[in-house]
Formats: sequence, structure tokens, C-alpha cells
Amino acid sequence: MIRAFNKGFTLIEIMLSVAVISGLIALGTNAFFQVVSRVAVANAEESFQSSVRRAQLLARNQTHNTNWGIYLTQDTSSITIYAGDNYATRDLQLDESIKIDPTIEFDQSPFELNFAQISGTLTDVSSEQESITIVSQGHSRTISIPSL
Repeated sequence: MIRAFNKGFTLIEIMLSVAVISGLIALGTNAFFQVVSRVAVANAEESFQSSVRRAQLLARNQTHNTNWGIYLTQDTSSITIYAGDNYATRDLQLDESIKIDPTIEFDQSPFELNFAQISGTLTDVSSEQESITIVSQGHSRTISIPSL
């Protein structure tokens, strides 16, 4: 009597394989979103610092013969480099806007820094503007304003 061997997988083997693959996907997804969050915070920090440097450079060079500053707000998810003594009285035609990830939050919003012509020093730094913290999904970085 010839006995036929079944070729293929049993239901238990298939269920076990699906469970292992699902577990790996769940771990990978979590790690992926953590990396994306860290990258978003790093990109926002870099955008903030480069915006500060650009405004400072424009003020030192006396571009358009005025002070320059930066303004950021949660509402627009952007950093605005503006010409003028403050954001409210700025020259709208000279605005430069840098978009940031909408998942990014700042501990101080709205936030404004203004730089004087020639020297490029901050014109008015209140005690509440000593630092700014950038946060996204549990990851954060704090930037010290005097060190800019």
C-alpha cells in the first residue's frame, strides 16, 4: 500500500507565520514613526536656526535699510523672516516664509526675534524668550536664544 504524503502547510503553521510577521510589522511601524518624529524635530531646529542666521545677516548687511526678524506661529506651521522693527509693522513684500512640519509644536507661540541693523544683535529679548523648545510626538529639543 502506497501512502500519499500531503504537500503544503498546516493551518497552525500558517497562523504562526502570520502572527510572527504581524508582530514584526508592528515593531517596525513603531520604530519608523519614532524615527520620523526625531527627523521632524531636527529639521524644524535646523530651519529655525537657519532662519535666525538669515535674518541676522540681512540686518547686518542693512538690506533695505531696516531691521530684520523672524516670527513663528503654530497656526501657519511656518517661520517668517520679515523686514521691519516688528512683525506687526513689517514690509509684507519682503517676507520670506519657511514651511515646517505641521506636527511640530513650539512651547512659545507666537514667537518673535528682531535684529538691529549693522550689529545684528537682538533688539528686545524678554526673560521669557531665553529659550524655545521644539516638540513632536514625544521628541523635543531646546534651543537657547542667547547662544544663537
